[in-house]
Amino acid sequence: MSGQLFRHKFDGRDVWLATSRVEFKIDGKDGWANGCRAYDLDAPAAPTTEAVSGWVGKGPSGVTGAGNAAKLHWEPWQDGVTLEITYVPRDNPLGAQFGIQGLILVSQAIGGF
Repeated sequence: MSGQLFRHKFDGRDVWLATSRVEFKIDGKDGWANGCRAYDLDAPAAPTTEAVSGWVGKGPSGVTGAGNAAKLHWEPWQDGVTLEITYVPRDNPLGAQFGIQGLILVSQAIGGF
């Protein structure tokens, strides 16, 4: 297992990038899982679905929500790769319960076996 954590300021806010890689064996075959997560925990607003879809290159395959929080997901985003973009405002009860807020992007890939 390996990974790295980076921090950069955008518009005066700390934005975090976390990468991870896990290598494993299943039934004697080598496998791996890569993850990339970006956190802007002080993002003042969610990007529009249209803006995100333009950046991703297509509309989401699903949308879920809890109150005023929303998660857009692309499964797959590209072959073997998933993408989730979640926005949880500060006043969201579920976010307050779990201690998470802001804009969160998660991309994951699994393969090799």
